Amino acid sequence: MKLTDVSKTALITLRSHVLESQKNKPIIDDPMAKYCLDNLISFASEEEKALLFHKKLSSVLTSHIAIRARKYDAIINDFISKNPSSIVVNLGCGFDTRYWRIDHQQCEYIRI
Repeated sequence: MKLTDVSKTALITLRSHVLESQKNKPIIDDPMAKYCLDNLISFASEEEKALLFHKKLSSVLTSHIAIRARKYDAIINDFISKNPSSIVVNLGCGFDTRYWRIDHQQCEYIRI
């Protein structure tokens, strides 16, 4: 299967969450990212595996992606706490694992 550039970017984000979660003091804890990444690797070609799954990623990049995710998680959790029974729509979410990192029991969460 040939991955598109958008899919490759989504995988780098997912992998960054995994790498960050494995740190001693992670910015975010995202066990679902590891589960997804472990299951997605079988769909990648050998070239894509080398580029997307085994290539070293900069710690600055992984930290930046984790900080961004934590900030958006906080914004969404704040919105949900102020608007119980709300609807949260995650557009173009790709391999996003935010659903498992937020208080989704209080809202209807739609991934598109």
